[in-house]
Amino acid sequence: MIRALPHVAPDLTLRLCGTARPAFGDEVRALSDTLGVRTRVQLGGFVPYEQLNRETPEALVGLVLYQPRETNMIFNATATNKLYEYAACGVPTVVPDNPAFREALAGESWVAFADPTDPVSVAAAVTRLLADDDAYDARSRAARTAFDTRFHFESGFAPLRDALRRLARRG
Repeated sequence: MIRALPHVAPDLTLRLCGTARPAFGDEVRALSDTLGVRTRVQLGGFVPYEQLNRETPEALVGLVLYQPRETNMIFNATATNKLYEYAACGVPTVVPDNPAFREALAGESWVAFADPTDPVSVAAAVTRLLADDDAYDARSRAARTAFDTRFHFESGFAPLRDALRRLARRG
């Protein structure tokens, strides 16, 4: 996303949260300086879960941009808490454009697909989500509805629970 910042509206900022080694922070700052976006990138560091829950709804767009470096990051579409937390907060989200995410999120208006290795693709997805205020509001409501109806733990776990119960009855 840092590489995508020069391609989105200049008032958009990026907040990165999480524990990281100091070398990672140095790398982020150096890249931000090189691209001329340093004032638009904030390293939030570790944020307690309770605080993160209060702050997530303030985000305009969520990012679930797993790089396709390992199998888990390619096929984890239905197993990423980050996606569900954004949905619970009504935050439209950019996800990787790969078959697993496409299959899991087909028809979800609150999701935009992007190639996580291509900054222009990521910027275009963010821009699409923010392009129209009324559509953005509808996407936010759709995200929350998706969470309430399909993307929370109970609904996600229900098929597995039911399969385990069927297997237990056979035994």
